[in-house]
Amino acid sequence: MFIMLIAVCMMACQNGNDVTPSGSLSGTSAAAKSQIVTTTQDVLGITADALSGESISGGRTATINTGPHWGHHDGCRPTITRTHPSVSITKDSLVYSGSVTIDYGHDGNCGGDSTAIHVHKGKILDSFTLTAVLVNDSTIAETSLQTITFSGCSRDSVQIDGTIVSTVANNVNTVSIQNVKLTYADGSAITWTGTLTYTYNDGGTLREFSDDTKTVTGSLSGVGSDGTSYTNNISKPVIYKFSCLENKISAPVSGTIEVTAGGTTSVIDYGDGTCDNTYTITAGGTTTSHTFK
Repeated sequence: MFIMLIAVCMMACQNGNDVTPSGSLSGTSAAAKSQIVTTTQDVLGITADALSGESISGGRTATINTGPHWGHHDGCRPTITRTHPSVSITKDSLVYSGSVTIDYGHDGNCGGDSTAIHVHKGKILDSFTLTAVLVNDSTIAETSLQTITFSGCSRDSVQIDGTIVSTVANNVNTVSIQNVKLTYADGSAITWTGTLTYTYNDGGTLREFSDDTKTVTGSLSGVGSDGTSYTNNISKPVIYKFSCLENKISAPVSGTIEVTAGGTTSVIDYGDGTCDNTYTITAGGTTTSHTFK
């Protein structure tokens, strides 16, 4: 089953040398920090779509089996392959494990169409384990564990490295970000580590996706491109609306993040719930508007 996957949106972070609002983050780019949470969401969306396309969706709150997919839909079409899965069955559980490789190629041409506006290269590697707890041959609970890594993976001139470990149980997705690093063309880099929690809400309807939402909480810390340490704390839950995907909007629609570095705090605000690609950063008494790329 062919899938139009999002094209490595984790590379969407703006360059660490972006102009920063006066007085903000001691020279560290708040604009780059503003997209760290969305980077993680997009990675999970890529792998969820890939697993769904391989008929692997148990325990995956990020998977949208029949509805629109997360992402920017810019026309890039990676090759998806998987290993032969391993299945282990006991009297009270079934464990299904294997791996999926999402390959954008090495030459910047991943089989996209004329609407593609970004160059994508490299691979996303996803090792997964799905566990179903059985009672009288009926499934009563499902959990999943993913370990996501990257091999020569880049979007335009930005490369991503590191590990993301995702655990899903009871519709709650706990994500451990382990030394994820973005390296820019000029050699500068930004890294982050931490834990995010994604909670899925079906809006009270099982087959209607337009009222579904996903809420993100947690905190991250890392080092900016200028060597300054920073923390990202979600002060108001970040919310994604599935209905926005119909208009190819995969950015969060509301929520705030406090970014602290060098003794200065900036506030990133994703909006009032409107489906758009904009957000604001308030720093040093000044508020500026930004757009996800």
